[in-house]
Amino acid sequence: MSGFDSKLLQQINEIVTIPVCALGGAGEKMHIEQLYKTVPLNAIAAGSYFVFQGKLRGVLIQYPKLSTYTFH
Repeated sequence: MSGFDSKLLQQINEIVTIPVCALGGAGEKMHIEQLYKTVPLNAIAAGSYFVFQGKLRGVLIQYPKLSTYTFH
């Protein structure tokens, strides 16, 4: 959750001819924004960013406002 490996994802995106989805690395909204703006991917997933397991195995799911995620 310390950011995506954008260099690796860029290299993969340049080599393959299939859709590429990034998963693993989003710990902050900024991580998603940076990747979206720098690497032309087909999708960006961020599961752990939205689901947090506390020390007692409790789960907190947050649902951010959609207006918060406009990356133009």
